[in-house]
Amino acid sequence: MALISARTPEAAHYHIVSGLHVSLRLLEEFGRSLHWTISDDIKEIGDKTLSLAGRPKSKPIEHHEYKDMAHRARMVCSNAWGAMLQDTSLDVIAPIVNTLEQLGETIDKHGQAAFDEDGRVRIPDVGARLVSMREEMAGLDPTHMTPVQKLNHDRDLRSVGAAMDAIDNLEELRKGGPKEIKVASLNVEFVNEASLRSWLLSMTVQGGLPESPKVLHDALDYVQKYRHVDATIKDRLSEAWGTDVPGLDEQGLETAVRALLGSAISTRMDSFEYSAVEVVKSIVDSTYEESASREKRQTQASKSTELMSQSASAQEIRELEPLLIDLDRSLTSLESGLGHGVARKTVNDIQTLIERVTAKAEVLKDLGLEEGEEPTPR
Repeated sequence: MALISARTPEAAHYHIVSGLHVSLRLLEEFGRSLHWTISDDIKEIGDKTLSLAGRPKSKPIEHHEYKDMAHRARMVCSNAWGAMLQDTSLDVIAPIVNTLEQLGETIDKHGQAAFDEDGRVRIPDVGARLVSMREEMAGLDPTHMTPVQKLNHDRDLRSVGAAMDAIDNLEELRKGGPKEIKVASLNVEFVNEASLRSWLLSMTVQGGLPESPKVLHDALDYVQKYRHVDATIKDRLSEAWGTDVPGLDEQGLETAVRALLGSAISTRMDSFEYSAVEVVKSIVDSTYEESASREKRQTQASKSTELMSQSASAQEIRELEPLLIDLDRSLTSLESGLGHGVARKTVNDIQTLIERVTAKAEVLKDLGLEEGEEPTPR
């Protein structure tokens, strides 16, 4: 297991409390869908450890401040772990919580003597263990799992995601970031299926969706793999979406990303047949298909209108053509009865004009004919 080295009791106590907090957030998320009677206890202890871990460095943590929390954390983890008959993430977390409690006790009892020859004490790196565990879980193929195994697999991934959010929140506190820390369940925006479908369709009409659905699919694939929406995928989708649709303002882009990913991770869209992310993927695909179908219909309608216009022009030319021929014959007959002079020159000018009009009509008629149709014989 990956370990964190601490050189002082104060640093060690901080890492222990942080590890307890992250573990409790995982446990809290794990039990959310199981409706445990100890859920309130888990949340309460988790909130208290967060208060300690988020305290300024000028007020170092002492063991007596979290001794009771560590004991209660170990008890609730042990009880939850014992209640699960299948392999779950609790198999990893429960022993870690037990180790953290023991380390706190040892450091408090022996002080610097608890440190090794290098002057260090080594503490389980909960964050590193979560990352490796998540990759292991994401690499499993759910198609070969029983229904119960699938439920636990999904629950494990969601729980690990919540724990990793807790790590990010602690990091923000250490950097002096926002004092208000939101847990994973409050850090997304849920949109139900009907609303999401309507919203996506309206976005296509306004040109607000990426040209290719791949931009959205890549993000949804990430959510499907890890059952978690983190800052990494939010930033990645925002950048890709914003690049593809530069006209989308920053606030609108943020709302769009939260709505899409929030719906994909929400348990309220889950069913026995499909996960929430599969439902969202289906809605995205149908939206793009409808958009392509609509564009095709509009193109066909435009071509049809153009052909009708050309057909009308060709018909008018056909009706005019016999009149031009008759006029040409009449002028030829008239010319033969005239002598030289102004009158005959005028007739010749008119005939020249008729020839030009006839030539132009032939060109226009050919352009207006439908494919494969022969010109009207003269």
